[in-house]
Amino acid sequence: EEVLAVTVTSVEDASPNVKLVTLRVHERERFSFRPGQWVDFYAPGVEKPGGYSIASSPGSFARDGTFALAVRASRSSACGHWVHERCRKGDEARVRVGGKFFASPGDLAHPLVLVAGGIGIAPLVGMLQTLVEEQRLEFRGGDGARKDEPASRARSPHAILLCSTKNP
Repeated sequence: EEVLAVTVTSVEDASPNVKLVTLRVHERERFSFRPGQWVDFYAPGVEKPGGYSIASSPGSFARDGTFALAVRASRSSACGHWVHERCRKGDEARVRVGGKFFASPGDLAHPLVLVAGGIGIAPLVGMLQTLVEEQRLEFRGGDGARKDEPASRARSPHAILLCSTKNP
């Protein structure tokens, strides 16, 4: 995968020690990911990239050209330190998609039990968003028009999420 330029569009406190960073990809057509994948994040002035899970869905990226990363504060990560101490809206950085752990369309077609600890929730957020989006499209139809099916036949997402954290 190639390294692409991004711009920070927002930085929010998701918890006392986790920042949710939203990024806009400059060359949108050259960037794609599956739910659950991560990126190498290259912060300006930081030698070694940080690896962060994508905490949003490919569907949201298709709609607005942005995706989110959940970045936990860490004394051992210069990149994480940059995000928590210096990262601001408008900053430029670079990313490269990585990882072979992701949810396939087949995975999302079956009931799911998702288990995470702490920051491990990040990739599951993208998976759950994708599950909801794809089932909503299925019920509405690919063109967005509502199908004439009784409400009892509408499928709701079948997923159980178990998550624990030391600092909520």
